[in-house]
Amino acid sequence: MDSFYELYKRFLSEEEMLKSYYYEHGLSIDQFLSLTNMVMELLPLELNEPCEKIWAKYLSHNRLINRERVKPNFEIDSFDEIFGEEYMMETLSEGGAFLTWHFGDYRHNTDQIIKALRFKLQDKNRKFFVVVDQESYESEGKLEAWEKVREEAGVRLLVAESKLIAIKLFYLLKENNSFLLFLDGQAGFNEDNADIRTKFLSSEIKVRSGIFRILEKAKKKICILITTMSEDGKKQIIFYKPFLVEPNKIDEAVNKAFSIFTAELIKKPELWRLWYRHDEQVLNWHSSVNIDNGRPIQIDWRTKDIHSNQMLGLDAKNARLFELETEELSLNMQQISGINYFIHQNDKYMNSTIRLSLLYPLKKVMASSISIFSELLIPHDIQAKLDHLYGATLKSNVSRKGDYQVLEFEMSIIQDKSLDSDILSNSLKLLSEIIYSSLENGFNSERVEKEFLNHYNRIQEINDYVEYTVQEKCLSIMTEGEPFSTSIFGDLNTLKDLNSKILFKHYQDFIASAKIYIHIIGPNIDEKRIQSNICDYFKREKESIVLSKENMISSINEEIKYIEHESTTKQGRLLIGFKTGINLSSQNYIHLLVFNAIFGNLPSSKLQTEIRHKRGLAYYSRSEIEDLKGILLIHVALQEENYEMVTKIVLDELNKIRDGGITEEEIQAGVNAVKHFVKSGLETPAILIDISLTGELLDYQDDENKFFSRLDNISKKNIVDVAKEITLDTVFKSVRKTVEI
Repeated sequence: MDSFYELYKRFLSEEEMLKSYYYEHGLSIDQFLSLTNMVMELLPLELNEPCEKIWAKYLSHNRLINRERVKPNFEIDSFDEIFGEEYMMETLSEGGAFLTWHFGDYRHNTDQIIKALRFKLQDKNRKFFVVVDQESYESEGKLEAWEKVREEAGVRLLVAESKLIAIKLFYLLKENNSFLLFLDGQAGFNEDNADIRTKFLSSEIKVRSGIFRILEKAKKKICILITTMSEDGKKQIIFYKPFLVEPNKIDEAVNKAFSIFTAELIKKPELWRLWYRHDEQVLNWHSSVNIDNGRPIQIDWRTKDIHSNQMLGLDAKNARLFELETEELSLNMQQISGINYFIHQNDKYMNSTIRLSLLYPLKKVMASSISIFSELLIPHDIQAKLDHLYGATLKSNVSRKGDYQVLEFEMSIIQDKSLDSDILSNSLKLLSEIIYSSLENGFNSERVEKEFLNHYNRIQEINDYVEYTVQEKCLSIMTEGEPFSTSIFGDLNTLKDLNSKILFKHYQDFIASAKIYIHIIGPNIDEKRIQSNICDYFKREKESIVLSKENMISSINEEIKYIEHESTTKQGRLLIGFKTGINLSSQNYIHLLVFNAIFGNLPSSKLQTEIRHKRGLAYYSRSEIEDLKGILLIHVALQEENYEMVTKIVLDELNKIRDGGITEEEIQAGVNAVKHFVKSGLETPAILIDISLTGELLDYQDDENKFFSRLDNISKKNIVDVAKEITLDTVFKSVRKTVEI
């Protein structure tokens, strides 16, 4: 039987032979991005080995890891050398976080930990946790061999996108438990805009700060874990000396963690699996890359010529990226039989995404019921149905789009020509059964009571999650009297008034009236067949609600509101809400996006620089735009004694921009950030669907090429004019609740 290293060398030989094929026929998007990111990151370092050689090693190592994922061989996959075992034992004994990257043979990085937990600490009942994103959670559950190993070892997976993940991790740490988390996995609940910037190899990247804030609060140590390979092919696992996140020194902890990783990465860059998405985290490449300097265009590598809205080329010798051709992407919805649908056929996707969205006006009396439907409508035998669809996945969610509540069911399916050609049709049929079957069969009374209790607990948990709760309260105050102010989960009072009969009546009204949208994105899509499926499975007996198609912009209030909200949290929360009078359909929306990047959204923005980097007045801060309501919200975590000073800084920095206090470099950085976000978003199904649905609500569709043209021509005056339109609405302070003795 071939050893791990022997297999690696064999795969490397094959990849070297495939180079000529790749050059002639083009690269898949993941292959191209991995090579491009390597070139951009490594070329300035002037390594002895060419980037293309490292890339061939990377491809061969990825093949080995993919093989190990599907067909693990636990006999040959143990580590040859273990370093820092005493540091592992210290972390397990005291409780803490093992932080790592998708580097080397990372799939086996828990092996040594579990052995120590069971045999050295002799604690057979203690659980160990691994934090993964939702996609990994679903895919890992289908790998029977790995699932069995995790079950026997007592390893549990936690979903990073869980709404209460921060609370769960904090209490695990306080109970002296341990968990493993990948620092290059950038998933989490909501957008963690409290990014930390740190040096990578030659670039500057952004890193999510959430786990470091949790560890700071819990006063637990970080143990960096790296799996790597020696020059002679020995598999190694290294545990580094644990360290604490010192109070108000999160940046230092991030820098320390990444300095350890990059020191290993520079030795074996081919072992990092996630090169293909590294650009998503890069804030600034090295100044020497992607510079024209008048040199003639030279294309060494290109993406495959497939049905795509973008074709890319790479000059590998000079680290230059070119957009070879573009095909405008239409986000327009179509309609058939009263159902709105959007299809984006693109062969670059391996799987197809289907999202069924039902929109209903936000109403306090209906909010709890619609939220309950997200769980209640899922049939008890759903896993068996998904297994028949070749392991498709299904997730449900309830969200808010402006003044509308949205119930969503999203499926991810394998779309392969070698599989059943009816898989897409059968998936649409399953979605129709989920939303319609209860009309005939009614609700199971036991299931209803169970979901009432689950939803009661869900609201209680959400109310305990300070960061979410204070933001919702602030937005509710800012939009008082508007549908937007209604919580999408409802409240405990309206929930108590619900019973099975009322819930079923709400369900009938909701299904009869909700506006239905179907988005399908993926390869091998037969549009005519999809149209036929929609007609067969999603018939409407009466006209659905009519969307107002108005801009939904929240009205400007005459008086500024100053609110103090009591909370049990030790950290203070300051939210400063502005009304902009601008949403996605506004002509100056692009100007607002760039303004926000300069003002507070980027790690190098004015607020981040002034509040955090220069003065150290906040644990984190973020600035975000509500796309439909015309709201700009600044959210800062800080000590209560800093409220007044931080509020003054926010308003002063806004006034400086109004007075023209921005540089061309800041504007260009803002433009680049917006451009990167939009381009990457148009390649991501979830964001593409979100943009399409938002545009539909506002009866607004932009031209992709014109959007980027306007973005490239943005001026200082545009930014200043937007800043002058922004009006302070609410200053919301979350203060520590005083306990009377």
